[in-house]
Amino acid sequence: MNPLRFAQDLDRIRDQLQVQKLSAAIVESGHVVWRNDAATARFPIASVTKTMAAVLIMQLVEQRRFTLDTKTRQILSHTSDGTPGEEYLYNGAIFDSLTPVVEKAGGKPFAGQLTDRIFKPLQMSDTTAPPDNRAANGIISTTTDLAKYAIALDGNYLVSAKSKAAMFTPTKSTTGKTLPYGLGWFSQTYMHERVIWHYGQDTGAGSLFLRIPNRKLTLIALSNSSVISAATRLLDGNVARSPIALAFFKQVAFSNRGVAAFERDVLENRALIAFYLGRRDESTKIIKEALAKFPQMESSDDLTLLGLLAQLQLPETEPCATAVLRAHPSLPPAWYYYGLYLLKARRYREATASFKKIIDHEPPWHNWSVSSAQAELKQLQ
Repeated sequence: MNPLRFAQDLDRIRDQLQVQKLSAAIVESGHVVWRNDAATARFPIASVTKTMAAVLIMQLVEQRRFTLDTKTRQILSHTSDGTPGEEYLYNGAIFDSLTPVVEKAGGKPFAGQLTDRIFKPLQMSDTTAPPDNRAANGIISTTTDLAKYAIALDGNYLVSAKSKAAMFTPTKSTTGKTLPYGLGWFSQTYMHERVIWHYGQDTGAGSLFLRIPNRKLTLIALSNSSVISAATRLLDGNVARSPIALAFFKQVAFSNRGVAAFERDVLENRALIAFYLGRRDESTKIIKEALAKFPQMESSDDLTLLGLLAQLQLPETEPCATAVLRAHPSLPPAWYYYGLYLLKARRYREATASFKKIIDHEPPWHNWSVSSAQAELKQLQ
């Protein structure tokens, strides 16, 4: 573990992304082992709130005041949109429908339950939830207070080991595919370790709460800018696309691995950030370098990579789209990215079919790609 190098990387990332304020801390085995000088600054944690909503629900389940039925599981796992259980499609508005459910089962407003069941017991004195706080978003906190939350999760203080296993186990789709989300938490494997995490992204707020439960190791990052989440599309479900997470993996969690173990992720992240910052030529150059070094990338089912390739109009979009859609044949963002590529390639009939695949789906999706596909079809008419 090398927190000093991580701190240096964090400063570089903050400058690169032009983030004004960034608070970070590392927790290991019940102790804060590193923090920067903004540990007590308060920030909206945005969608990291969802993890606490899941904790409240599991507490109510343990108290037999609530039953986890199929519909609730699908809302908690972001698999309720479109055909229930078929795909992971992140949707905060649908997740918010859990708010009245928690309030009815718990017998008081959602914000009050957060305070009584989490904030007060953990002495999170700088953490608040507005009276109208909902399940998907709204809490304001500090890295110091969230460290207390991490330590409580490392034990069985808030919920039982059985409840944590339910939250942290990746959801299986109705077709048997492993999806990137459990119940209120993202869940994936990186370097053969289970990684549990959530990001937050809102106007003037970006956050990352990243845990390796088997090692009782947690990274917390809060900022006053959404860019730390938006630049590399954490929405798609791969925390390794976060430059902050990747720096943590390289310098702290997996510091015994050689530099080569991270090279592919480093290159893809650099290309994504360059594209986000409007440096299209630089992004193209970097991703071509990555594809040359790692030719298997073009046939990987990497949705974030597909989006980048499609927007850069690179020919590798075709095999990547084939791989993604083979693994997830009904995934609307994948059809949108592929349609965008086809449109720019003047393959108008195929592009139209891709976009219509999204908007004609029954039951209808409520994903961001629906309105985007509608806009593109309007231009094609």
